[in-house]
Amino acid sequence: LFRSTLTLSGGLSGTSADIVKTGQGRVVLGAVADPLFNAAGTVDVTFTSGSLELQNVGALGTIDAYPARLSLTGATLLVTSTTSGTMASPLALASSTLAIGGTNQTFSAPVSMSGPITVNLRDNNGDTSVTTARALTLLGSLTGTSQILLLSSTTPSAGNRSEEHTSELQSRQYL
Repeated sequence: LFRSTLTLSGGLSGTSADIVKTGQGRVVLGAVADPLFNAAGTVDVTFTSGSLELQNVGALGTIDAYPARLSLTGATLLVTSTTSGTMASPLALASSTLAIGGTNQTFSAPVSMSGPITVNLRDNNGDTSVTTARALTLLGSLTGTSQILLLSSTTPSAGNRSEEHTSELQSRQYL
């Protein structure tokens, strides 16, 4: 349960201010960031606890613009864009959850992981009753030392098996 939710339906703008959120609660970003957002290339978005929902893969910047760096510690990143696109923000996960929904999702930037990580491919961070599974494509490097719990649909279909998987990620090895 979320204690509070802040929803921003317009795109982020500005050139150099970091975004920091601590504690429980959810922030929802609903639109692509302004093309000049993070023009200096210095914006960091940091979440400690709670969750960040991106309803547009360009909410923190696009491949053609200036994507902000995203860091989560003990938090959840839920990417629920319903249209295809590529998330370009470098991502650092520490003891966090990455969940996708809406459609299959692609990340092009590097992803670093530490501590136990949960990757939920059940639509919109669903539980075992959710039968729609999404695909996650990581095009950038995947680094760190982490245990990854991969959750998918319990209904077998092409490309998925009806079980949970746990993998160890060692530095410079790829899953």
